[in-house]
Amino acid sequence: MSHLVRRILLAAISALLAAGCAEGVEDSRDLRRAELALAPDLPAPSFELTRVVVQFEGPGCDSEILCPSAAACVEALGGQVEAIFSNVGALTAELPADQLQALAECSSVRRISPDRPVISTRNDRTGERFNSHPAATPVENFVVKTTGADQVHARGIHGAGVTIALVDSGLDEDHAAFGRGHGSAWVASQSSLIGGNPNNLQDNYGHGTLVAGAIRSQNTALGIAPEANLLSIKVLQADGSGRVSDVIAALDWLIENRDLYNVRVINLSLSAPVFESYTTDPLCQAVQHAVEGGIVVVGAAGNAGFGDNQTLFGGIGSPANHPAVITVGASDPANTVVRSDDSVAWFSSRGPTLFDGVAKPDLLAPGVNLRLPVPTNATLARLSSVHPDPDGAWLNASGTSFSAALVSGTVALMLEQTPGLNPTEVKAILEFTAQDVINTHPLEQGAGLLNVAGAVQLASLWLTDAEVGADNLSSPLPDLPTSLIAGETVLWGTTIIWNGYALDDPVYYDLDLDVLVVGVVSGNGIIWDGGRIATVIWLDYNISGISLVSIRQSAYDLGTVWGTGIIWDGGFTAYNSVSFSLSSLNLWQGRLVDFGALQGLMVNGTPTRGMLDTDGSSVIWVPEF
Repeated sequence: MSHLVRRILLAAISALLAAGCAEGVEDSRDLRRAELALAPDLPAPSFELTRVVVQFEGPGCDSEILCPSAAACVEALGGQVEAIFSNVGALTAELPADQLQALAECSSVRRISPDRPVISTRNDRTGERFNSHPAATPVENFVVKTTGADQVHARGIHGAGVTIALVDSGLDEDHAAFGRGHGSAWVASQSSLIGGNPNNLQDNYGHGTLVAGAIRSQNTALGIAPEANLLSIKVLQADGSGRVSDVIAALDWLIENRDLYNVRVINLSLSAPVFESYTTDPLCQAVQHAVEGGIVVVGAAGNAGFGDNQTLFGGIGSPANHPAVITVGASDPANTVVRSDDSVAWFSSRGPTLFDGVAKPDLLAPGVNLRLPVPTNATLARLSSVHPDPDGAWLNASGTSFSAALVSGTVALMLEQTPGLNPTEVKAILEFTAQDVINTHPLEQGAGLLNVAGAVQLASLWLTDAEVGADNLSSPLPDLPTSLIAGETVLWGTTIIWNGYALDDPVYYDLDLDVLVVGVVSGNGIIWDGGRIATVIWLDYNISGISLVSIRQSAYDLGTVWGTGIIWDGGFTAYNSVSFSLSSLNLWQGRLVDFGALQGLMVNGTPTRGMLDTDGSSVIWVPEF
């Protein structure tokens, strides 16, 4: 496009935005729609430039003049588009804050959000801790033994051929834990989105290498999937911070290059603050595009489970608050390989999610005192100065970042065993085989403890080409399926948490309605529709004496159905929303607003976090500290 033509086009767009008289633009000037397009934490109008992420949709007509693209609208309003992420329908831009309202009125703009900060799931105030003392757990290959991964390795399954993308702070592939570069063929690719330099690959912070070690270390602290391929995209700086737009850029690139590198899993051991529903949050929506593209996304729940000397609920960050993400909390193995003494780590973030009230986490994995590799010159290595290792290259680390990495590695094992599994099936298998932690609330543990042996066993029986309504296992499971881990019999929890509903009883479906079915039937496994985003219809029947009415919602829809004891009580004001009152275990003081988004009470415009009341029966929303 010539400079003159471009100037004419921008002038025409500017005139339309200012006058609002053309039919195509006039239709977009519904003030309510424009208001909903603006995230609540955007800055007040001013001449100051502000950096935003704009989600867009296709034009409503064929004319670029009458239906300008989001990028054209940004430029017409005096802004600058920095990057367009076509695979996720978003762009990042800088423009004056007093032009945000006008941009929201552009017909192709769906949502405008700040380019929020992102950090690794490490928080000095609440949980992720590091030290370089000798390992508190003397058992070699501790993690693989306490999860049952050693049994999978003994069968020759190590994650070979599966690529896990690490969107983190980089990767020191020359670390001794990885063979000091001799096995560099396992690094599928490395790139950096920091400072505009794609060759800035050094892991200055150290977090990405720690996460990689949990997956692929080949030292005495063996990783879960020691033969998986890793693809590192650096989005975090030397202090562990980054921007949402860089993470979105990484997801956009991974979707584009999925087949080239056989990217089957994305590990996101990072988090952004939650200021809006996952249905509009730009990072959550980018993740949804990745899952819809067939990539399993594993996210750390976060380390905001404790504050002000008490357990906190509602601390799940973005994008772990999206139902499509496999959200992993941390368990404390108590420095033993047996699992009967395991518990939820004190720092692990609990559900429900802010705004939407989704039941999270999905499951737990070990996250306390894990022996992991770190670059000797990284920021995290320098934080530990007491009794260092001889080369300072190892840390005992705690945090949900590393719990998520263990689950990502487990997914690689499952996909080596059964390559045809899709993200929906992977999540179902992980949850179904997890071990329930006794006397622990579902909002703390999800489906329970990661069971690698059970997950790969169930994956080996899975028929990826089964018809809807047919048994999807090659052979039936016993009524009480178990695994033997570290000398203990581990009972599978057989619980599925889907779209916020925790379910462990049989669920049947109406074939004529072509619905997504969640549950177990006659011991023959999980009935699943094979896949992607489908519709859930809960028919009128009883589960454990609880009557469920007919409800329609999709797996990523705005309504949320809760299970026993975690169902929101109180009023609701919008369509496609569900509210029940069952018992004293109900959560309370939640309210549904803006098309079914669930949020706690607002204090000075800030979403609040929930905590249990004095008798432990309800969650009360309180100001976030």
